[in-house]
Amino acid sequence: MNAFFEKLTKRNWGAPYHAIITFAYMQGIIAVFKPNNLNHPAIIYGTILLFVIALFYETWQLKKGQTKRGMTEDMVFNCLGWILAAIPLLHFTGNPDSLFALTAIPAFLKKDKLKIVLDPGHGGKFSGAVYNGIKESGLNFRFAHRIGRLFKDVGHEVIFTRETDIHLNSNLTKDLAARAAIANENNADLFISCHCNASKNPKANGFEIYTTKGKTKADPVAEAIFQSVKEAVPELNTRTDKSDGDSDREADYAVLRKTKMPAVLIEFGFMSNPHDLALLSDDFIYLEKISKAVVQGVIG
Repeated sequence: MNAFFEKLTKRNWGAPYHAIITFAYMQGIIAVFKPNNLNHPAIIYGTILLFVIALFYETWQLKKGQTKRGMTEDMVFNCLGWILAAIPLLHFTGNPDSLFALTAIPAFLKKDKLKIVLDPGHGGKFSGAVYNGIKESGLNFRFAHRIGRLFKDVGHEVIFTRETDIHLNSNLTKDLAARAAIANENNADLFISCHCNASKNPKANGFEIYTTKGKTKADPVAEAIFQSVKEAVPELNTRTDKSDGDSDREADYAVLRKTKMPAVLIEFGFMSNPHDLALLSDDFIYLEKISKAVVQGVIG
């Protein structure tokens, strides 16, 4: 292995080991503390500690006769290992799957297998709100299926109420009841309905999460998702109802009322607001940030 690395770097066989050790160290930090982004204290202090240790080691090596050029190469490989480990926490445009390809979402620790029903709200003739030719049903589908993919990636079972742009029943009341029935019939552990909001007031904006009225088992889930999204997407306005001591808003929505397990309904933003609509239509940054934050909020 040493000979291979020496041939690879043309000179310093030890440098690649720095990348490997740094990568493993950062993966440990991410797995234990489960940060949503690079601003998390664990990442900041962990990185400082890592590079202080590396610097002391390199200083010690210099005293033993190592060249300064070798020290520079080692520190460069340290940085390379750090960058590779931190890729899932970086937010940039590009292929969404590339954000998780190297480490399979190391921030998510697999827990007991959950059965989660994801409901892309509306569908078929019930398209929901329509702005600039964009249907709410299509946006809901994108969010629900991306979130579902992330849940599956960490070992949880996911069931969707719809796999295509269809309605479940031509009668709206029965259509909503059918969505809840899918969750009940499958004895799901959690039901998440995905929606986008709209208002006559174009200034209305922001993220909301709903539960049924009163204190329920869904409240802690909703609060965890809300706080995770707030931390992960600070540029997004969050709308709350603190009258009962928590952040979720309460409503008598059929899909929440008729489900037997903890159930939440998420409004990812207002299609009637130009800024929110631009975010909702973003296939990469916003979709990835908020989808990952929802999953992080659920599994902790």
